[in-house]
Amino acid sequence: MGPQELVIADARDLRPDERTLVTWLLEHGVPGARDYLAQVAAIRLISRCGCGCASLNFEIDGKGWPSRDGMKILSDHEWRDPLGHLFGIFLFAKANTLAGIDVYSVDGLAVPRTLPDPGELPRE
Repeated sequence: MGPQELVIADARDLRPDERTLVTWLLEHGVPGARDYLAQVAAIRLISRCGCGCASLNFEIDGKGWPSRDGMKILSDHEWRDPLGHLFGIFLFAKANTLAGIDVYSVDGLAVPRTLPDPGELPRE
């Protein structure tokens, strides 16, 4: 099964909380991540992960995910939900275009079904 078969189409603008999270991730990312801040206003959601997690795939002017270009991780963090489950989140780009947010379980005890609030993420 290819990566496009594991997604749920969901074409829409980002919600304000999603846009705030992307901005926070860029502001607290790897060196050079802030260079992508100008793209935040133009992000469109194109799909969500089909497994039930809160991962999102983006495009900007038809570029981003999916792309055959390699993935560049711009920001990578961990957080715990109210029950103490440990999750990870990373923001990535492809072809120099913001392409998505991926969330995953670190401890394998739960699926991250919602995105974290920036206040739940550590300020490194």
